[in-house]
Amino acid sequence: MNRIIYTSPNGRVIFHGDAARNGTDGLIMNGSVEQRVSLFGDELSDNTMTFRINSHALTETTTGYSYLYTVNMEPVKTNGGDYYVVETGSMDWRNFTYGAPVLLYNKPGGMIIGRFYLLDVKQVSRKTLEFTCTDGIGMLARMGDHNGGLYTGQSFKSVVNSIFAGSGVSYQFRGDVSGITVRGRLPRANRRKNLADLMMATGASVVNLVGTLMIGFIPNDTDPTVIDHIYLNGNDISYGDDLATEVQVVEHSFYALASDEEVTLFDNTGEAIAISNQLVVFDEPVHDLQTTGTLTISESNVNYAVVSGIGTLTGKEYTHNTRVISRATGLTGEPHVKMLENNQLVGLHNSANVTRRMASYYSAQVSAIVEAWDEYGTISPSHHVAFEDAYGTSRTGFVRSKSFELGNKTRARFDILTDWLPGPYGDSYSAYRAFRAANISDGRLTFPASMVGKQALIMLFSGAQGGQGGFDGEDGEAPSGYDNIGADAAGGLGGMAGEPGERGMVFSVQVDELPAYYDNAVVGAGGAGGAKNGGVGARGGATTLGAWSSDDGSQLLDEHINLIDGTVYAKENNPGINGGNGGWGRGLGDVGFGTSTRGDIVPPYDGGAYANGSAWYESTSLGRQYYDSGGVGGGGAAYGHAGGNGTSAREGQEDFDSYGGNGANASSWPKATETRPGRGGNGGGGGGGSVLQQVYNAWSGFTTFGWNNGGTGGTGSAGGQGGDGLILVYYNPV
Repeated sequence: MNRIIYTSPNGRVIFHGDAARNGTDGLIMNGSVEQRVSLFGDELSDNTMTFRINSHALTETTTGYSYLYTVNMEPVKTNGGDYYVVETGSMDWRNFTYGAPVLLYNKPGGMIIGRFYLLDVKQVSRKTLEFTCTDGIGMLARMGDHNGGLYTGQSFKSVVNSIFAGSGVSYQFRGDVSGITVRGRLPRANRRKNLADLMMATGASVVNLVGTLMIGFIPNDTDPTVIDHIYLNGNDISYGDDLATEVQVVEHSFYALASDEEVTLFDNTGEAIAISNQLVVFDEPVHDLQTTGTLTISESNVNYAVVSGIGTLTGKEYTHNTRVISRATGLTGEPHVKMLENNQLVGLHNSANVTRRMASYYSAQVSAIVEAWDEYGTISPSHHVAFEDAYGTSRTGFVRSKSFELGNKTRARFDILTDWLPGPYGDSYSAYRAFRAANISDGRLTFPASMVGKQALIMLFSGAQGGQGGFDGEDGEAPSGYDNIGADAAGGLGGMAGEPGERGMVFSVQVDELPAYYDNAVVGAGGAGGAKNGGVGARGGATTLGAWSSDDGSQLLDEHINLIDGTVYAKENNPGINGGNGGWGRGLGDVGFGTSTRGDIVPPYDGGAYANGSAWYESTSLGRQYYDSGGVGGGGAAYGHAGGNGTSAREGQEDFDSYGGNGANASSWPKATETRPGRGGNGGGGGGGSVLQQVYNAWSGFTTFGWNNGGTGGTGSAGGQGGDGLILVYYNPV
């Protein structure tokens, strides 16, 4: 005997199955329940309940009154044996509220065996109403879309909470999902679809138990519940239902690169009236959103933006890479492949476990349809059960679905998948070891005993490329000739920095069981930096292990972040540092000093000091004579060294030569850390400019000139050497 309780702001109604005790008002005339669970997560079906009731008064009395119930849902009696009643009024079926909770009990005063939500009420006769209900999954499917996002390690619970936010659906977590993190993308899509993708990627399931949705892993080590009353009719054993010889999983990865294509996402520049809070959904994930005009963004993520105003909205589409991994199921016969292609939460971190779950599910060869006596209605989808089928074979398996008719006795129909175990769950790996050249002996890499026989992901990083060489600085100018007296002398430009090297090659392979060792183990050395003046850095050496080589892989578009502790590998390096420009020498003044500038500073190294000129005037009986010396520029600094100082002719010197300061020679960078490309070489400093010097002798009427020498440009450095490669092994010690 079942009992159903409906509760809404309009009141509470109890539907029962016992006319002799409670009368015909609110009597459940008939009904059925379908309960399901997705064992692998390829779909997320809703549970449904449909039932018809006698609708004469919709209370447990015909007078507009209802019993007062205890917490065990039993009517409360007075000492004299009478019932307490409360006035409810007669409830019209049109007052039933969409989405109100409808609880199914296995018996009066018993336990909840299902929580549903009202979808529809139809009056099908003068005294009969038909109720259609769904569970929380069905309600999610009927709500607005989930915004999704690009996840980089957020907690599983936080993502689930965002999917259920505002739904009013009751759900709980089992503790076994507390440590799961989420990586990858959920699009802006139907809430049920996004929840299904999340369940599939992590291995978690949603089960409607004890009146609420329970979210967690299906245990694979529990003792089965024995089903000991199997009906002879209504049974069916299926061999070879929906099998595959191979499964394939597509890994997804997203990179935000400066080179990503910019696309126009919205444009209303031709409109006269500004929009307000308009939703713009992107076909592909986008980063670096920009607006023009008066258009503003009030809310956004990689999947959408809410905009107001007039203008354009642009962004860059993420670089989206995919890779297919496959696994044989162990079945033979005509090739049949099952592929998981569009779940963008599947990536390097969890693809091994997803593939193993798929292979297990699509190689389970036997499923059984069993009709059995379920006295308390507590055997539910996801339960581990043992039974002897109607043909005398003992079997164990997991319940995929259950259907039963409402009434005084529960005869249920179970769909049970046998020869299958759930898991593995969550991310594929929980530990890692990094192996370097020092760990290799005579070409053999030996693993610790704790790693042998474990599922692993091996990543081979080649040595990284060396950086490009930096460029020499230019010499400072030194104008000569009578026509250039008084001309400024430009300082030489500092040398340009070199570009960093490129990331090395990376090859990854998943193995089910690590052996004790691999031969042919080599960790590739980082490539040498390029020679000065733009020499290209050498490529790093290949990293090999057994029959695999990093050369069999590809170049990472972006850094690899350790799946366990966040260590960054193959991080992009920086260009070198440009050399400082040389200072200008300033021309001769009519009287007094010329002026000059210091060479540019390259922190923390100073540019060379300038030298101002000097003047000397003398009148004698032989006539007036003077000496005039313009200013001289200092040399530019470079990474590692200060620029040279300029020198100018001074009174009393026998010659009138001046020298711009020399540009500094650049120092090189040290070798990059492992897997990181070499940094670009540094530019040399520019030489200081130097002006022409002159002395005029009034007695002889003759002008003499000294020499002006521009400072020599400094030498650029070679590029930095690339970092050595690495053998990175993720594994699951359990």
